[in-house]
Formats: sequence, C-alpha cells, structure tokens
Amino acid sequence: MVKERVKVKIYRSLKALHVQAVDSDGKVILGRIYKFQKGRKPVEQAEEFGQEFGKNLSSKVKEIAFDRGRFLYHGQIESFAEGMRKAGIIF
Repeated sequence: MVKERVKVKIYRSLKALHVQAVDSDGKVILGRIYKFQKGRKPVEQAEEFGQEFGKNLSSKVKEIAFDRGRFLYHGQIESFAEGMRKAGIIF
C-alpha cells in the first residue's frame, strides 16, 4: 500500500488565509487561520505565515502536495508557498 502525501489546502478571503494539512484518510493534521493586519502588505504577511505554518508542519512531515483550490498561484498564495519552502517543506 502506497501512502499518499499530506495535502495542504488553502483558502483565501479578503481578510484571512485558511490553511489545513490533511492526510490521505481525510484527518486534519494541522489547521490554522491567519487574519491580516492593517498597515502591512498582505503578501508579506502571507509569507511570514507560510514560514510559521511550515515550521509547525515540518516536525510531522517533509513532503506535501499543495492544493491551491480555485485560486491562481499568484500573490498571497504564492507568498505563502514560498514561506513554506523556506521552512524546509518540499512540494
């Protein structure tokens, strides 16, 4: 039996990023919501959140599948992914 990679699902709203790490059985390993702060660029905040999420997730897994859903790989989604890569997550 081949175990699938952990899937990181992301949802972007106007005020927050919702992120979940789900294993192949559908169980949530790690879930976080980050609300954007005023006065700072959301793209920069998304990268910092990606680094934080990646550090927390790296203690459990090293390789993931990134599910961006209906969102383009651009802006906040791209910054979040780059932050996770900086934390040592491979995808």
